[in-house]
Amino acid sequence: MWKFIKMRKIYTIYLPMALFVFVVGFTACKEEKNVPKTLAELILDAPVIVSDSAFFTVEVSKDGNNPISKRGICWNYAPNPTIDNNATLDGTGIGTFKRNIGFFDPGTVYVRAYAMNDVGIAYSNEVSFATSGIAMAPISFTQKAVLEYTTCAGCTFCPDGEVTAENMVIKYGKDRLFPVAMHNLYQGPDSMATTESKAFSTTYNQGNPSGFVNRTTTKCESRTAWDGQAETVLLQDAKCGLAIDASKVNGSVYSIKVRTGIGAKALEAGTYYVIAYIVDKEMSGKGLGWDQTNYYNSVPGHKYYQKGNPAKGFLHENVFVKSLKTMNGTLMTQDKMTSRAIGEYDFTLNMTGKVTSDIDVIAMIYYKKTGGSYVENVQRVKLGERTVFD
Repeated sequence: MWKFIKMRKIYTIYLPMALFVFVVGFTACKEEKNVPKTLAELILDAPVIVSDSAFFTVEVSKDGNNPISKRGICWNYAPNPTIDNNATLDGTGIGTFKRNIGFFDPGTVYVRAYAMNDVGIAYSNEVSFATSGIAMAPISFTQKAVLEYTTCAGCTFCPDGEVTAENMVIKYGKDRLFPVAMHNLYQGPDSMATTESKAFSTTYNQGNPSGFVNRTTTKCESRTAWDGQAETVLLQDAKCGLAIDASKVNGSVYSIKVRTGIGAKALEAGTYYVIAYIVDKEMSGKGLGWDQTNYYNSVPGHKYYQKGNPAKGFLHENVFVKSLKTMNGTLMTQDKMTSRAIGEYDFTLNMTGKVTSDIDVIAMIYYKKTGGSYVENVQRVKLGERTVFD
């Protein structure tokens, strides 16, 4: 009788405690799994204006319980700028970062910082200031890259060139890597091939799709090499930068101004050109020359799996349209290659009867030398807008 009571006492005392411990532990785990995810939190300090550049400090204090994949600052000549206007890419995660921008047009500039996680894009407080124009280039610039690759609507493997380019943009950011598809006629009709894109393919092509980043090799290479080239280029310190004003239009004629800026050190002695052209972000049509031959129609897991072969109504991305003046570029004079120098290059683009909503302007500084030509830096802006040195 006594043993039973003793056992009963032990049972009565300890079982609820065990249950209590279990419930607390379970509740704690449940709460940890359901921590709410929110937008990041960040603050943009007032800029420090030095000569013709603005220096910013940004503190990203909270990530919203969700890792920050991109951060930077954005600006415009109108309030409430977003990353769709002008934006930099300044790493990931929480913490403090700094950024300088050179402004080249008189007016009031509005700036916000941003931080992106899976929930969305958080913007900081807005700061603004007046600028009377820029007389000298900034000391430093963001290194950017252009991926030029050859392709053809009749090329069965070319859809994967487009996919490779898309994945690289996701990895490096749309504000730092700019793909351009140079169409040719190597595998049959292609309604997007132009005299200039065919000439580019003849000069650099090593089979479709092949390409290079900032023209760092003498010939285009297989798409397996593109990512490594981009990583190498984008890790470099930029010696120079570009700004583009494509906002001025009279009727259907755009007056486009490309500015070059040289950093703290003069460019290496040599021959440099400014090359500018336009790109159509999305093109499609019906029939031969538009439908894309598609090897990947039978490759499970590929973006174009079961999209048809040929894939009808295929959306061709970042299609080279035409150069502004010439693909050989405009020669930079010696005085525009010195430290803090700014060069200006004017172009005219007649878009009468053409859709302008998907057109971008790309400009680059091309260093041409025997056995080692390459693009020093590149900039891209939507037609009808402008971007400054960054």
